[in-house]
Amino acid sequence: MTICKYRDVSERDMDLLFMETFATDTDFSNLFLKKTSYCSSPFTILHAERSKVDNGLGESDLTVIYEISGKKHALLIEDKIDAAAMPEQHERYLKRGQKGIKNGEYDSFDVFIICPEKYRNTNEESAKYEHFVSYEECRNYFAGKDDIYSQVRFQQISQAIETMKAEYKVDINEIAVQSFKKYAEYQMEYYPRLNLRNKADGEKVNGWWPHFSVGVKEMYILHKTDRNIVDLTINNASDKIPQLSVVLAWLHENGRTHITLEKTGKSAAFRIKTPPITMSKPFETWNMDYLKECFDAIQELADLAGMFVVIDRVIFSRN
Repeated sequence: MTICKYRDVSERDMDLLFMETFATDTDFSNLFLKKTSYCSSPFTILHAERSKVDNGLGESDLTVIYEISGKKHALLIEDKIDAAAMPEQHERYLKRGQKGIKNGEYDSFDVFIICPEKYRNTNEESAKYEHFVSYEECRNYFAGKDDIYSQVRFQQISQAIETMKAEYKVDINEIAVQSFKKYAEYQMEYYPRLNLRNKADGEKVNGWWPHFSVGVKEMYILHKTDRNIVDLTINNASDKIPQLSVVLAWLHENGRTHITLEKTGKSAAFRIKTPPITMSKPFETWNMDYLKECFDAIQELADLAGMFVVIDRVIFSRN
């Protein structure tokens, strides 16, 4: 195998690699489409573009458009190695996708971030993206092929990952880390039935929203501490608001009028407003009554999620 060495690998280099791969290697698309509702649908790639700019809304690193079942579906992809996220970067991807539908460029879209696993684990903004493909997944894909183009791509993406490991440094907020550790300890002692997914290790949390698993793939709870809300989020369910409104009406009829139903990008969320809890302040200064109210809200939404064992079959057509 020919050895290829790069002095460094930039995000522009990776954008070009991914765009060329989408255009020339049909199977590569399955790394992405399998994470969407089109996971088993035959497709034809129509268009691949790097740095598509929408006036006032910034640019999408990669835009890939497919024909699937007679409709056009787009992937809008943010590519990161180690660069800091821009303000409201994820939200602008959603707005560009909605604009693309309005302009007739495609009929539907999904938003992805593609980046090294370590970037995903240490960057708060990256956690907001609905879909994620890691550089490591791509590297494994190229490793399984024996053509020369895949061998070169394997080496480039490997060196991009090493570049990130060597250069990317997390600006640790020690107060936030220690507050989160205390938050996690409180949860374990008083709300042991909850499944907190973030690790209090100083690397994967830095004032990050606490993330709770509820046992259903498309659903999870986020305690958005900077916004004073707790959301039971249902991925890719924004078009199911009418069905979910039936559940909301039942909740209100049974006295739970403090729960609202919100559209959050392409997702939907049952929401409860909570008192302020700030990870950037020492845990010892927190109001414990406020913290209990927050966890009561999280537990209430986790219990609600249990109802979706049946409802999930209706929304997502499970057998």
